Amino acid sequence: MKKSLKVRGVDPSAPYKDMARLVIRDRMRRVMDLSKRYLKTHDEEDLHQLRIAFRRLRYPLECFVDCFPRRMFNTVLDRIDLLQNATGQVRDLDVMLDLLRTRANGALVAYRAGEPLEAVGGESESAGHILDPALLASIESLEAERAVRVAALEGALEQVLQSGGIKRFRKYLKG
Repeated sequence: MKKSLKVRGVDPSAPYKDMARLVIRDRMRRVMDLSKRYLKTHDEEDLHQLRIAFRRLRYPLECFVDCFPRRMFNTVLDRIDLLQNATGQVRDLDVMLDLLRTRANGALVAYRAGEPLEAVGGESESAGHILDPALLASIESLEAERAVRVAALEGALEQVLQSGGIKRFRKYLKG
C-alpha cells in the first residue's frame, strides 16, 4: 500500500509558514482518517498504516516548529508523540506474535521420556508430539499484553479525535 508523499499545492515561492500549514494539514488529515478506520476495523494492517502516518506527521511538525504558536504546537506534538509510541508498541507486539505463532504452527515438539523436548516438523499432537509449553505461554502472555495496549491506544485515539486542542489546531491549519 505505497502512498505518495507528495502534497498538492506546495509552491516553493510561497511563504514557508503557508506551506508548513499545507503539509501539516495534509498529514493531519491522513492521520485522522486512518485513526477512524482503525477504530472501526481493528485491523493490524490499518494499525501499521496509522503508525506510518503518525511518523509522517511528526517529523514535518518538528521541522516546522517555528511556524506555529508554541503552546498549541507543544500540545499537539506531545499527543502525536504519545500516539506514535503507542502504535509502535502494539505493532511490535503484532510482529512478535506473528513470529511466535509461525514457530508454534511449524514447530511441533516431540517429547520422549527422559529426553529434552526437541523440535520436529510435520508431526501432530496425536502422534505423541506436543507444542512447547513455554512457547504457548509466551504467546498467551504477549496476547494479554497486546490486549491491554490496544485498549489504551484506542482510548487515547478516541480522546485525541475529540480533543479540543487537536480541533483548534486543525482549525488553525485551515487559516
